[in-house]
Amino acid sequence: MLHRYNTSQHHPTSCHLTCTPVKGSNQPFKLNPYNKRINLSRDGGYTDILIAIDEKVPENLDILEKLQVYLKEASQILYRATKNKLYIERVTIMIPSRWMDQQHWLQPAENETFERAGILIAQKNLAYGDTPYTLQPRGCGEEADYIHLTPDFLTTSQTI
Repeated sequence: MLHRYNTSQHHPTSCHLTCTPVKGSNQPFKLNPYNKRINLSRDGGYTDILIAIDEKVPENLDILEKLQVYLKEASQILYRATKNKLYIERVTIMIPSRWMDQQHWLQPAENETFERAGILIAQKNLAYGDTPYTLQPRGCGEEADYIHLTPDFLTTSQTI
């Protein structure tokens, strides 16, 4: 099902967020860093950003609300920092299959997979706790495998 947070899709300082639940996938993350597909629209909007919430994360709709707030803030910061050139336009959030469907989730996941996600929401890592981190096994300037955020970080942090 598809969950849409409706904001102005073409206004540079806001982002159009879509949340897609994962159906029947309780497999661990198997990441392929070269299979990500983030695109840049003609007017500078980043699209096709994929965020995946791990199946083990307990249902908590506050996570989705905080993600919306943080992504809007990040889009505004990016827009100002790039002198009004770049912003976040569209994000898809994969929701665990065991979370209850909401009325406004309308479509099942189609091409979205955990392997393609550039941002993962999962339980804390023993080495980093709730501190966000990026898995970067390659050299400087190369794309990282993913960004890891925890539910506790998202729901208790006051800033991005």
